Amino acid sequence: MGLNLANTQQKIDSLIYNISERDRVLNDMYFGDKPKDVSFNKYDENGEMKTVTMPNMAKLKAEMKTIINIARNNMQRKAYVHKDTTVRTFGQGWAAGAETPFYEFPKSSLLSVSINVPMRNDNGGWGGGYTMLDWNINDKAWQSFGHSGYDGPMASGGDIIVCYNRTFLLNPQQNNNYKVKFRLQHRSYDGTLNVNGSHDISGEDFFTTIIVTEV
Repeated sequence: MGLNLANTQQKIDSLIYNISERDRVLNDMYFGDKPKDVSFNKYDENGEMKTVTMPNMAKLKAEMKTIINIARNNMQRKAYVHKDTTVRTFGQGWAAGAETPFYEFPKSSLLSVSINVPMRNDNGGWGGGYTMLDWNINDKAWQSFGHSGYDGPMASGGDIIVCYNRTFLLNPQQNNNYKVKFRLQHRSYDGTLNVNGSHDISGEDFFTTIIVTEV
């Protein structure tokens, strides 16, 4: 069988061309400063010219950085603590207590909301301290979990000092990123309910706190 010089020369030329194109493309992919795809021509195993497109490395790096940042943000759960040191007194009508600013959360996130409220009622009778927790999403209408009833500082014929603690789970059911804030309201059963006062507290962490955590 004779040697087909023309065919052999074509294969050699194709190999040289492909190597030359490979070097050019590698240089564009790794050292190109424009985030665009790199296209080049090459001969396939049948000697036919084909166009191949490869992603530029600058573009790949930018895309990977974006993916990593999104994943990192998704892994970091947001948490906020609101501390309120204002001394407030409440009678038998509802009135506003501590209120948080708006906090931002990603869509579909569930929230754990914990409240800690130092209370005192020196009525000497039942006393009592109702607590209501409300929330507001995207600065729309306030909504409420309801209230505790006269739980907390309540006893028959005595003065009561307590710290009222509760934890709630809120499912905002939002399809887009959203902001939410929370508000406490209080009232007494009878007598005067004192929040944050007459406790001899030292340190703001022991006053009223509202802790909001993404779960």
